[in-house]
Amino acid sequence: MPSKPMKPAAVLLLAVMASFMVAACGSDDSTAPFAGPYVPPPAKAYEAFESAEGNVACVMDATTGVRCEIRNFSFGPPPRPVSCDLDWGSTVVVHRSAAKFICHGDTVRTGTAPFLKRGELNRAGPFFCLATRAGIRCENRKTDHGFTLSKKSAGTY
Repeated sequence: MPSKPMKPAAVLLLAVMASFMVAACGSDDSTAPFAGPYVPPPAKAYEAFESAEGNVACVMDATTGVRCEIRNFSFGPPPRPVSCDLDWGSTVVVHRSAAKFICHGDTVRTGTAPFLKRGELNRAGPFFCLATRAGIRCENRKTDHGFTLSKKSAGTY
């Protein structure tokens, strides 16, 4: 019986887990996990969180999705829409459809949000965000739409 092909999100999660295992095996860091199979920590359930260094701040909800903004970045955002006379290029959202940059005049930064450490996963309904070495990756597991956001790059899919 042929096996079912893996969803892109499952392939992504396996690739991320494998990269953590490889990084941990070659690390001189005394805080690196012990050698052996990687077991991801349980997902957090924060409504708001920041990346470990505080450059990316996010809010997420099981119904409305994920919105993340970045404070300092060197990537070139997509062209500003003519209709946008507010902030542009620093905020990305994913809902039920493809992720996109948004025009905004507010912030998701609370000043009290917990930090999501590298390798930690935050989840709300079908949405998840993973803190990586570079930044944050968020996705809607039902639609496989999402985004990556880091100081050097940003992408939507």
